[in-house]
Amino acid sequence: YRLTSALDDLIYRRLVDVDGERFTGFLGGLALFPTQHRALLPSGISLYAHGGMELLTIESTLLKPVTVQSRCPVTELPLKLVIANEEIVEASPIGIAGFLCDWDGQERLAEVAARSPLFVDNRALDYWVSKRPELRGTELPAELLLWMGMEAAKRIGHLRFKLIGHDG
Repeated sequence: YRLTSALDDLIYRRLVDVDGERFTGFLGGLALFPTQHRALLPSGISLYAHGGMELLTIESTLLKPVTVQSRCPVTELPLKLVIANEEIVEASPIGIAGFLCDWDGQERLAEVAARSPLFVDNRALDYWVSKRPELRGTELPAELLLWMGMEAAKRIGHLRFKLIGHDG
């Protein structure tokens, strides 16, 4: 009973994600299996996310610089960001945009993260959004991703850092 209660608490706090009888994620949108959304730590360890925007939270969650890689869902072109000291210090290509899907407080975070991608540019973002009129969220054109996207990612990362028992 205590193990079930402890697991239920971890799931409730969004520290682990369980799909049926297996663990699929942890700390919100991070995956326990390889995905196209990868974060590389300086130690060489790779972490994976369920969506591109989720990658922006990893540096603030772990307080380690990261190189993140994803693919634009419209063009399939590779995207790369280097994040250190809570800032994007390198972007390839320049002009990466993003979409942050709204969360209703109930849906699995992995599903929300999967609908929160990064894009090669603003045109790809606009095209992707135009094909999903039912989807609610925040469009983050390149001009805003550096400011609003990173600010939101820092806040989420700091909250997760505290959830795993650290003081920041």
